[in-house]
Amino acid sequence: MLTTDLAAGRLEQQLDRALADLNAARRLLRAAVSRLDDAEPGYPGGASGGGSGDDNGPIRQQVILRDEALRDRARLEHLSAQAEQHARGLLGLVQTWGIRRVGDTDREPDELWCRSCLRAGHMAPRRTSNGTTHGERCRWCDDTLRAVNVVRREWSKQPMAELPIVAVRWHAEGRRTTARDIEAWARDRARR
Repeated sequence: MLTTDLAAGRLEQQLDRALADLNAARRLLRAAVSRLDDAEPGYPGGASGGGSGDDNGPIRQQVILRDEALRDRARLEHLSAQAEQHARGLLGLVQTWGIRRVGDTDREPDELWCRSCLRAGHMAPRRTSNGTTHGERCRWCDDTLRAVNVVRREWSKQPMAELPIVAVRWHAEGRRTTARDIEAWARDRARR
């Protein structure tokens, strides 16, 4: 566990430094792009094209500066695209390995997982928005239970508190749920 803590701490420090650098770059980005836009490539507009033969003259210096600006603008766009790609790749990895799966021995507290899915041995995160957890179910279970209860009103006045376990298992297996399935679940529970 100590090795995990050290590795995670080192990675967190690297990400913190990267975020600090990205935030600093973001603050200066508009000014930098504006100055790069001002430095158009090629000869200055007022130049006649004739030279004095002096390689270090003001026109040559402006041409070099402008060509450097063109090169740096392309590099800025390339590095920004790479940063976005790397951030998405990093997020994908931590989402893949950071979420517990069925069979993990060190499960997270039940407060993080959908109550209905846990009954079927499936671990799906509860419905959230902006980092806030809403309710005790994942989005699929919440929406499906609501649909079952809408259909169920035709046969029973009492709403269903939980989805049938078969419905949750189908969801965990990735099976498609149809309107006919929802109607069957609503009728089955209403008859009991």
